[in-house]
Amino acid sequence: MSSMAITSRKSPSPPPRMTTEQNEQYAVATAKDNEDTNARADNIEQQRLLDDRESATSTPPEKVVFEEKTDNSNFQGQVLKFLFCFIGLQISYLTWGFMQE
Repeated sequence: MSSMAITSRKSPSPPPRMTTEQNEQYAVATAKDNEDTNARADNIEQQRLLDDRESATSTPPEKVVFEEKTDNSNFQGQVLKFLFCFIGLQISYLTWGFMQE
């Protein structure tokens, strides 16, 4: 979705030779234009928030599979590390016992 930059624009000042009725019509038209601009900005912001919420709640299947593989390989890595340390300690104990004899 393309982002649209919302810029505030200054309303041009009314021409100096307007009647009171024309000034009121100008003010009403300017207010309606500002309301339309604000409504469009609100709609764009709401759509952006909905898109963000949808992308945050939806999880691609590849990510779930990757996490499962990571957990499995992490467990295997912990088992290998445990066995390495266990065997290393046993060898150390045997070596220490042999050296004392």
